[in-house]
Parts: sequence; structure tokens; C-alpha cells
Amino acid sequence: MKNKTEITAVSAFVGAVLSIIGYQSGITLGRRFLNGQQQNWTLAPYFTPSTAIAYLWFAVFLLWGSGLVAGLALPIYRQRRSVLMFFGVIAGTALAFNTFDWMLAGPIYDASQVSSYSTAWDFYFTHIILALWIGGFLVGLAGAFFWQDGSVKARKSRN
Repeated sequence: MKNKTEITAVSAFVGAVLSIIGYQSGITLGRRFLNGQQQNWTLAPYFTPSTAIAYLWFAVFLLWGSGLVAGLALPIYRQRRSVLMFFGVIAGTALAFNTFDWMLAGPIYDASQVSSYSTAWDFYFTHIILALWIGGFLVGLAGAFFWQDGSVKARKSRN
């Protein structure tokens, strides 16, 4: 099982790197919400957090967490709880994507920051959406395989 351990380690490393890239890009593009100009963001008539909380929790962390849960649920895909986890992943990803879309609509970047990309959408999608979700997915998948290996070894050592 040496190959599985190496694949798990590489998956965790690549996932961590993608997560950091996505987080840093998200913070860079969302700096207008995080720089102290606290406004209220109306997510529902009864729930209005500040823009910094809405951006960080409902966009950045929820997107990464949805990928993480998808990675954790993949190895148990034949069980009923994984189906429920995937519904949560779909709902979380949709909410995070919608929050990003609403908050970053309009002029979201300086042309000097993303000069190698044809549009802001290319930068936004590749550096934030894909990087956060795939980074979380790879970290979750590595965690699930590590947890499965550890629990199997623990059961074998008890017998």
C-alpha cells in the first residue's frame, strides 16, 4: 500500500496549494468587503451579516468546505449518508457560487492584476472557484483515504 500513501500525500499537498491560491485570490478580489467599510449584506430579510462575514463565510469558506465534504463523501459513495452529503455539497456550492457572483459583480479587478487573462471571469473562475473547490476536494479525499487506512490498521492491530 505504499503507492496509496504516496498518492494520498500528493493529493493533500496539491489540495493545500490550490486552497491557498484560491483563498489568496479570493481575499485579493474581495478586499473592498474586507477593508473596514462594514456594510450589511442582506442574505434574507431576517439575516443580514456584515459584508466581511458574508464574503468570507458564505463565499470563500463555504465553497472550500463543499469541496472538502465532496472529497470525504467520495470513498463511501455506496452508502446512504454519502447521498445526503452530496446534496449538501450541491446546495453549499450553489450558495457559495451565488454569493461570489452577487458580491463580485461589476468591476472586480484592476487590469494590472489579471493582464494575462482575457476577461475577469477567466481569472475569477480559475483562480477562485476551481482552486477553492478542487483544493477542498483533494484535501477531503486525502483525509478520507488517510482515515480509512488508519481505521483499517487499528482494527487489524486489535485482532
